[in-house]
Amino acid sequence: DKHLWLFNLVTDETSSALAAGHDWICEFAEIFEKVHVFSTHKGTYSLPKNVQILEIGGGNLFKRIRAFKRLIAAAFEIIKNREQSMVFHHMSHKTAALIGLPLRLSGVKQGLWYSHSKSTIFLRIAQFNVNIVFTSIEGAYPLKSKKIQYVGHGIKSDRFKTEVNKIRRKNSILSVGRITRIKKLENLLIAVGKISNIENLIPEITFVGPMEDMAYFEYLQKLGKQLNLKLKFESVVRYELIHLVYGNYSVYYSGTPKSIDKATIEAAMSGCLIISDNLQALQFLGMTSLPLYENNPVPNEIDLQLSSILELKKEEIEAARQSISILAIKNNDLSNTILRISRIMVGNAI
Repeated sequence: DKHLWLFNLVTDETSSALAAGHDWICEFAEIFEKVHVFSTHKGTYSLPKNVQILEIGGGNLFKRIRAFKRLIAAAFEIIKNREQSMVFHHMSHKTAALIGLPLRLSGVKQGLWYSHSKSTIFLRIAQFNVNIVFTSIEGAYPLKSKKIQYVGHGIKSDRFKTEVNKIRRKNSILSVGRITRIKKLENLLIAVGKISNIENLIPEITFVGPMEDMAYFEYLQKLGKQLNLKLKFESVVRYELIHLVYGNYSVYYSGTPKSIDKATIEAAMSGCLIISDNLQALQFLGMTSLPLYENNPVPNEIDLQLSSILELKKEEIEAARQSISILAIKNNDLSNTILRISRIMVGNAI
């Protein structure tokens, strides 16, 4: 009989980066009597009847003032119905910082989902205001707190299940996400450059995502030419089609520092083998438990990881893909994640 008040950044099932938030809302709607969504921006959506959505807005000074007024009105409504209300801030730490304190003083239970390496003053205030902080894995949240609960990611795994024996591009490497320095894409090029002289093991590297830093894009192109690598840059793929991309590639590279991004989990669910210098991400996905790492106890060198994978036999690759896919689905399936978050929020056993 609880009502959930959910604050997020974007509600748009066609968004290439944030469409998964739409899935989260639908899953919460299966658990709570009513879900009130306050979204900074909204686009195309198809939500259950018990979901109400309001666009907060933002942009210039006038729009920000109007958005703040809407937040204040929402806070009053939540407090008025506090006996049956709970609040969840999904990557929306600013709303937790702005209206979280009066909600806390009124006894409204609040949860914050945050999985990013960046820490801000808004995040520190938000952490103080909320009761529980949810994140994916250890290291994905930049602050220390006794409030943290590690619950994996929440991804609709049915979208990404792929036959492990599906024919894929031979010696192919994929990376999905923004073309920006924080992704450390040059580390992949340097690693591949170290092994590119091995006969028949010259990988094709494909980057899929928006060009956020043209200077960095030009640097990657120049580095690729210097190392004599096969590079492809492709534009953003719609979320409902991205699973088709993962299913065509053998290896996925993640350069996200500390945390583990959603695309990496989706790739693992699709049977891609993961390479990364983020040891926690490799451990979380079960890569470090595979036989290919037996002679490499600290597999944080990307070129060694890639060499080991490229030298595997066909049946070994299929077994590894099966293992990684099963574990990724088990630890990150949306229904399980949302159920666990909901139980923690209402105080039941995990």
